[in-house]
Amino acid sequence: MAAEEIEVNTPQLGRGGDLCRDAAASVRKAAEELGGVPEAGIFGGHAEAQQFHAALDAAHRSHQEELHGHHATLTGLSGKADTAARTFTDTDESGAAAVDSAAEAFDR
Repeated sequence: MAAEEIEVNTPQLGRGGDLCRDAAASVRKAAEELGGVPEAGIFGGHAEAQQFHAALDAAHRSHQEELHGHHATLTGLSGKADTAARTFTDTDESGAAAVDSAAEAFDR
């Protein structure tokens, strides 16, 4: 069975990793800013307001946790893109060196 040929654009893969890193930094900043926003007490102290504040606080924490999760995912993805680009480049260079070496053996 013949080997399947694939083509990988490693510079594009690297740029994708850079975009993921930028997005991760933006998400982290959003989580930090959201964490600095006081949400309790803005609607008063009566019972209904307290219930609303509790729900708002829970949603606020949930959004912050989601943002932190997105940051972790994007950071991991950028690292994988870097590793893949490096691996493909190293493999390609190693293969080229092997072909060159074999060609030299036939030229003798």
